[in-house]
Amino acid sequence: DQLFLQFQPCIDAAGLHTTGVEALVRWRHPERGLIPPDRFIPIADESGLIVDIGEWVLRQACHQAKAWHDQGYDDLTISVNVSAVQFAQPRLLDVVNRALADSGLRPQALTLEITESVVMHDAETAVGMLRALKHMGVKLSIDDFGTGYSSLSYLKRFPIDILKIDKSFVRTLGVNEEDTAIVHAIMALAKSLRLTTIAEGVESEMQMKLLQKEQCDRFQGFHFSRPVDSEILTERLAREQLGRQARLH
Repeated sequence: DQLFLQFQPCIDAAGLHTTGVEALVRWRHPERGLIPPDRFIPIADESGLIVDIGEWVLRQACHQAKAWHDQGYDDLTISVNVSAVQFAQPRLLDVVNRALADSGLRPQALTLEITESVVMHDAETAVGMLRALKHMGVKLSIDDFGTGYSSLSYLKRFPIDILKIDKSFVRTLGVNEEDTAIVHAIMALAKSLRLTTIAEGVESEMQMKLLQKEQCDRFQGFHFSRPVDSEILTERLAREQLGRQARLH
């Protein structure tokens, strides 16, 4: 019971309100304190423990999202990362199905994030798994887009909904011409394929403005919020709701 979840808001680019959250696993060791994910996730991957951890995260995330829906924030979506080891498991479909059924969360409110390199590792098998997940009604997102080796011929075959632009490109947006050009190209590609775009690692007003100019759909990053506990996020949702109600009146 040392693992817990934090949630990072995903911000609508037009209204600048929280439209979804990404669930992120954290480890608080009784003696060593907080252990960074980049230290324990690779070990969990290598040992295969990531499968059990991933299932736990998915269940917890679905229950929390349903709790938010029950509190009146029923448009909120929740994103959960799926590791390479998890994605290779045929039982992934059952795991997702059970998490949705047990929590009562509607499938459309759940987004599964899979990194570009994972789906391209065995693209033919990935197409089948992605289609089966899509058939369940969940949304699919390609994470860290632009850092792997996507084949555009496969990209059009993957039944994905969202492209997440990697923070390594966002970090130097407006400063590095090459990265700015890459973001522009990814945005154009996503729009032509009718995909939603999320920019990760937005840390400044300038980056936000440039991404709005590129018509990016959503933002994630420290400029808006670090990953926080569910109670803090609930307070944020309440403040935003009050703000919207005040503007309507």
